[in-house]
Amino acid sequence: MGGAEGRVRICLALTMAVWVSLGVKVADSAPDPSPDRQSTVVEGIVLNPMGGGIADALVRVERADAGPDDPPVAETRTNRTGDIHIELPPAAPASLRVRILKEGYLPFVAELGLEESDEPPFIDATLQGGSRLIGRAVGRDDRPVVGAEVVCENGGVRQTVRCDEQGGFAFENLYRGPARLTVKAEGYGIIRRAVSIADPEHQIGLTLEPERAVRVALLTNDGEPAPDAVVEVLVEPGMTYVHTRTGPDGTADLHGIPQEARLLMFRLSGSNYVPSDYAERVVALEPEGEGEVAPGPTDIRLRITVAGRVRGRVVDAQGRPVDAVRVAAGGQQRYTMPLAWTDARGNYELTGIRPGLVPIAFQHDDFAVLVREADVDSGRDARLDVRLARGEPLGGVVVDGSGRPVEHAWVMAESWRGFQTLGMRRVTDGQGRFSFPHAPEGEILFSVFRPGFGARAREKLRAGRTDYRIVLEGADRPQAPQRAGNGPGVGGPAPDLAFKTMDGKAHRLCDWRGRFVFIDIWATWCGPCRAELPNVKALQAKLKDRDDFVLLGVSLDRDRGELERVLREEKITWPQVFGPGSGAEEAFEAFSGEGIPYTVLIGPDGRILATELRGPGLVEEVQRLLAAPLSQPAPGPQ
Repeated sequence: MGGAEGRVRICLALTMAVWVSLGVKVADSAPDPSPDRQSTVVEGIVLNPMGGGIADALVRVERADAGPDDPPVAETRTNRTGDIHIELPPAAPASLRVRILKEGYLPFVAELGLEESDEPPFIDATLQGGSRLIGRAVGRDDRPVVGAEVVCENGGVRQTVRCDEQGGFAFENLYRGPARLTVKAEGYGIIRRAVSIADPEHQIGLTLEPERAVRVALLTNDGEPAPDAVVEVLVEPGMTYVHTRTGPDGTADLHGIPQEARLLMFRLSGSNYVPSDYAERVVALEPEGEGEVAPGPTDIRLRITVAGRVRGRVVDAQGRPVDAVRVAAGGQQRYTMPLAWTDARGNYELTGIRPGLVPIAFQHDDFAVLVREADVDSGRDARLDVRLARGEPLGGVVVDGSGRPVEHAWVMAESWRGFQTLGMRRVTDGQGRFSFPHAPEGEILFSVFRPGFGARAREKLRAGRTDYRIVLEGADRPQAPQRAGNGPGVGGPAPDLAFKTMDGKAHRLCDWRGRFVFIDIWATWCGPCRAELPNVKALQAKLKDRDDFVLLGVSLDRDRGELERVLREEKITWPQVFGPGSGAEEAFEAFSGEGIPYTVLIGPDGRILATELRGPGLVEEVQRLLAAPLSQPAPGPQ
């Protein structure tokens, strides 16, 4: 098969029953058509590339040599979910072809061989769009913008072309419905246009305006230029994303800012600086005169804090190094807080720390949590060596209002001596029990919750007791998990986290800008997580061939061997983030901080489209959301 037909996969199988008389041999190949042959029922589904069913598509089964005017052997239409059910007559020839027609899509034609199989006959057809978008990009002077990059997002598919010498561009095989065009060219502001494809050929003309010149000067907290700082900007309206890096003099020019830009949200970071989030640096732009080009750039001066660093060594009571200790800087739980883990020699290094007297928490399951303060100066290293001690056990049971054990409830330490970065978390077992073998001395404020129950319970517990009884009251309807701390919500920009997958590859979320990213935070010891794996595997199977989709697992396991065993047994092939220093803990703190399984879907513009996606309808819901940004942008700052 060639052309559009060759780009579509079709899986066909046939189970045929033939009544035979006693003593008559059955032929190895399919028998010739005869009145004794039973009719064959063929089933299947017709999909668009997003995996959605196409309703009312005409399905024709015809002879392989049939002409355009010859009648079909059988004919039907798909139902509202795209399903096919068609019965072939008993005298149907063994050599057939299937033709599927639907307005707005290219015809689908493939051979339909009736072969013996243990599986029922099934047609799996994915239709390609049949519309074409052609356009021309020019400047204000009507001259073509040669080489402009034009990106078209339509039906969950992302295509990129360059404008030719006349400024022309074209996109083939588009689907009728909404499309989003993004145009970038040197010296021009980035433009984004919504297009509605309704005809076989749609034409559009785009006029690019000169970019708004914006120059950023970064100064450190000492008033000195801040070189080699990463500057990321979200531009409103439109949530356009641009980024750059400051030079030796601490300045950088922002390119692609549209003339109509009214709000710039800055995220500043770098290996030597304290990172800031978008909400911390917001600059309003004054509107420029209509039809005028600013004679010079808009100068923006921002401050960035030079970070300090804390290094040290963690040992036990006998002076032996302790590996895999979680080291967190700061007194409050924030997804931007610096985190590190000790290595096999017990050494750690925390970077990006805001200067001042900073609490440093050391947490390991085999020891009591320890909090010490470090005096941190900008641009300097502080030294903090600690010795961990064993603690006292703390535990109990979580029950509902009727006294029944509550399984899979989260028990988390919220505060101890004014600090909120303990990292003490447990999930109750089948009997509703939880246990911390090494809790620190003093009163600890715990919160306990589980989706489906009412408000979380908050209890002050002390080490040395293992018979606590915590009651979770029920709710009239299931409650969605509450988002922890200052984590981002739906519609907001996702934090630019760094990851290291188990194959040793390093990634940042911003590297996947322009693609959908689905993050699944889970663990092998989490029963609900394991129950969700079939749904996540179905999502991977459906979308693995899409270039604009990334599936990333984030495992909170501590045992690499156990994780690898489960990955093998479950045949999980998508990348997994695991272990100290991998970014797994940071992702958990940033997006959830409370319970797993937890999923988050991030759009191509870096904004969070949805969280807590799970269940049998996961594939359908993700497919719907992959199409939604084209017509229904996720809510966010305006």
